[in-house]
Amino acid sequence: MKNTSISNKFQKFGLLVLLPIFASITPMYFDRWHRGIVTAFVPTLIAVSIVYWLESQKIFSRLSPVFYFLATLMPTTFLLWGKQAAFFQFVWSGVLVLVFTGQMRWYRIIAINVAITVILFSVYEYAIREMDVGRRPPGNWTLAPEDSRSADAESLACEYEVTNDEDLLSITNCEGESVTVRDGRRVTVGGPPNPVGRILMFGGSTLFCDNVADEFTISSLLQALVNSRGLNYEVLNFGVPGARTIHQLAKLQTIDLKPSDIVVFYDGGNDAWKIFKDVRNSHAARTPHRQVRELLETIEARSKVLFNAFLSDRLMYIDRDSIISESRKQIGDVWLAPVDAAQSLTRAKGARFIHVLQPNLFTYAHSGARGSMGDDIAAVYTAFQDEVFGRKEFDFTEIFDSSEVSPYLDWIHLVANGNQTVAIELAQIIGN
Repeated sequence: MKNTSISNKFQKFGLLVLLPIFASITPMYFDRWHRGIVTAFVPTLIAVSIVYWLESQKIFSRLSPVFYFLATLMPTTFLLWGKQAAFFQFVWSGVLVLVFTGQMRWYRIIAINVAITVILFSVYEYAIREMDVGRRPPGNWTLAPEDSRSADAESLACEYEVTNDEDLLSITNCEGESVTVRDGRRVTVGGPPNPVGRILMFGGSTLFCDNVADEFTISSLLQALVNSRGLNYEVLNFGVPGARTIHQLAKLQTIDLKPSDIVVFYDGGNDAWKIFKDVRNSHAARTPHRQVRELLETIEARSKVLFNAFLSDRLMYIDRDSIISESRKQIGDVWLAPVDAAQSLTRAKGARFIHVLQPNLFTYAHSGARGSMGDDIAAVYTAFQDEVFGRKEFDFTEIFDSSEVSPYLDWIHLVANGNQTVAIELAQIIGN
């Protein structure tokens, strides 16, 4: 007598169809095959077991197909980001179909797989558009653990505005619970009442540090170290979000320097990104790169799932090597020329000048999968490192390599303990 139980039907329908489809769709969002196996195979087996148990207990036997479908679909929906593993999808689906074919005819298997693929694809596409997810993350970055972000002050920050007047950046005063901008500068905590000298720090948002409270900025942590060493110096934070070396120079030119001053330029990230982005955009406007980009943008507009699964940001510009090469050629004019001018100005006043190449996630030895953006910035930053080495300046790009606990809040900004490490390195340079 032919067995027509729900279990028997699911053994044919579930293992023959849903598992291969699930296995086909899920791994393309992951950067390693073993992660695809875990996230596709294990949840599906659990779902099958739940269905069998529900039927054996005669609980919700009519609803078991619904439970099975939801249990199979949900892990894929939650884990919808990562990198394609196309070969793995094809092989796994093919093996499962061959193993579990039984008496089901091949054309039925193909027809059912195609039908369910279209349904699931439509569900994912609708969900992504409704959630306005956008493009997948550029890599699997190793960021700081949540418990190291206890000093994070994003929710307590004040509202400020940055204005640009012919490369002179200015920031408005504001005062929040943990972030204070006064006299156009981020407040440095613990300055001495009657300093004999000043440490003037210039940089971008990584120096301004609006993601931590006043006492955890690089300048405040450096001030504490300077105080502990008996140096009667005041640390002033001239960091402005978005500032590059040309803006740092413009700000320095407005200050009356004294021979006792120490000027610190802490930069690299904003200039590297600016150089690379401008060159990339220039190439993207040329033929045939512009046509390729327009085609890919059209595909992305029609289907975000298709773009995330089979395409990537890197395909948006197909001449990456020439972009990197041209970006490196612009380092001298865009990044270093303002640094040279600042150094000459500082030394002409009898003051001391220190230039530091700041670290970023893509120079970190334990950065994880960097993705296309990370690979590109790292390639440009390598040339920055070569320039700093040749000029005998200070390279901080490897100061975190001895620790596997990431200090990065994102690709460039640091949490409080990362700022502490930078401050310690700066204090050693200043003390020499």
